[in-house]
Amino acid sequence: ILLAIIRGKALQGRKTCRGRSGATAMPMTFTEVLLSGAAGLLSVAAVLATEPSDFVLGLLAGLASTSVLYGLWLLHDRSKDSWRHKGTELVGVLGGLGPAASALFAQIMVETGERAGALKDADHPPMIMYCNPELPNSRAAAVGEGPLPTKGMAYSFRQLLKAGATRVCVVCNTAHAFAEEAAKTAGAPFLDMIALAAENVVQRLKSEHPDRKAFK
Repeated sequence: ILLAIIRGKALQGRKTCRGRSGATAMPMTFTEVLLSGAAGLLSVAAVLATEPSDFVLGLLAGLASTSVLYGLWLLHDRSKDSWRHKGTELVGVLGGLGPAASALFAQIMVETGERAGALKDADHPPMIMYCNPELPNSRAAAVGEGPLPTKGMAYSFRQLLKAGATRVCVVCNTAHAFAEEAAKTAGAPFLDMIALAAENVVQRLKSEHPDRKAFK
């Protein structure tokens, strides 16, 4: 009972974050750990301390048991209330090459979603965008007039993976000359914008001109 009261007091005044499912995730604070541990120590010590010499043993036993039980309870509580995306894929977009292209890409994503039938915010696909305009210029690197952006792109892809992305892409045509190698270095599944666009064009030509042998 005391542990429940302490947890409630420690959570008072803390902001919560709700996802689509309504689940609430509240991280544990140092105060919460300290107070709950103290409650466990005192309760176990009171039971075991029939003699003064047993008090130290009670404190040690309380520390161990309270830490283990509270940790297990917290893991269960967090896993129960965790928030997840509906789908299994979350695309990470490397932008900033340049910033205007990233803004245009975001606008195209919104317009494409609306044409596909999106009527509200939640109908659009989630994505993570990392704008990193500090990367070396891809056009200069492609003609040998500047440093390669490969290492910086690999770093950026790793940051997207850490943020939860399952695949990565880059919003810059010229940067594709270095993006595939950077993605391999980062261990990130890469979505090749140029290859996907070419495949889409071929598929549309096949559907619009089924009698053309060249498209078969």
